[in-house]
Amino acid sequence: MYRRLTQTLSALMAKAPQGKASITFEDAPNYAAKFDGQVHLYQEPPPVSQAAPPIPLGYTLPSSLIQHFQAGSKITYLDFTHPGFRFCLHHLIDPDNHVVYHPGINFQDLAIARQKLPTKLKELKGTVAYVSHAVAGHYGHWMRTVLPSLQVYQKYLSLDAIDYFYIGDLPVIPPFILECFDFLGIPTHKIVHYPCKGSRTLITLTESEAQMNGFNYIDHSAYQFTRTLVNSQLDLTDNCCYNPRVYITRGNVDRRQVKNEAAVFELLREYDVEFRVLDQISIREQAQIFYHADVIIAPHGSALTNLIFGRESGKVLELFGHNYINNTFFGLATHSKMQYFYMKGLDQPATATAPRDEDIMVDLISLEDFCKTYFL
Repeated sequence: MYRRLTQTLSALMAKAPQGKASITFEDAPNYAAKFDGQVHLYQEPPPVSQAAPPIPLGYTLPSSLIQHFQAGSKITYLDFTHPGFRFCLHHLIDPDNHVVYHPGINFQDLAIARQKLPTKLKELKGTVAYVSHAVAGHYGHWMRTVLPSLQVYQKYLSLDAIDYFYIGDLPVIPPFILECFDFLGIPTHKIVHYPCKGSRTLITLTESEAQMNGFNYIDHSAYQFTRTLVNSQLDLTDNCCYNPRVYITRGNVDRRQVKNEAAVFELLREYDVEFRVLDQISIREQAQIFYHADVIIAPHGSALTNLIFGRESGKVLELFGHNYINNTFFGLATHSKMQYFYMKGLDQPATATAPRDEDIMVDLISLEDFCKTYFL
């Protein structure tokens, strides 16, 4: 009875966040001063791109979404000892009950905008660094966005000097996160996955520079940090026994499946393409598969995050639904200096499914043309 009463009172006392803190690169010093914190700012200039232009298959003109880019970013590092900061619901909340998060993202687009903040927090003695994302525990976001934030902490403070790393409110720590911390020599007891607050709070914010088409891409330094970290664990010799032609299936998901995948399998078997499911295998193994592949074919999905480990001059063919195009993996292929192809699926009867989640009907004629050109 007492426990239920306590839970009820806590629920009544819980408050929703009051919005998102306005912390642009230029405003960050004022925000830090407001809470007696410290701030460091620096910009990552874009490298000179040497990648080949994207090649669309099955239709004449390339999408305006997928085009050459020069991705740079503005980095803000904030350091507070104010007791009002706390971590919960995958975010950092400031003393004014505002969400501290990357610029350029609207508060209403965050799930936390529709949630109540927990009233119970574990108090930790020491420094806690924010290493999470609005979609915590997602492999693609972790490897592309979250993991690279550790290079910013390294720039101003040794990782050994950080007592805890908050990865979001997760029931368990995903294996790929444990693997990355192991690569860095960070013990498991430093990984926090529950609401908490520390005596010192660290967060890094990234503000990507939009391209002419208005879209953002992962900056090269973030890409390079993840690639270098994981590649240090791999066998990069040419005598590794990995197939140079690989098709990656969507695995255990209930959206964006390839509807005619059996026919795709039959076609690709004629060209000695190996079929791989990446569910439940380590980052090391996924990276080895992508590094040693000359050609990768895959439907749009987080497995293509492993293009970070792609080989220069390798080729990737990304398969989309008929009504959806995304530039994320073109960006990674560009950083890896790979040749990027993409193909929209055949038109299908309309459904209530959002375009990004629609299943894919592969154009087998275009796929076979690709195989005849690059496999023979």
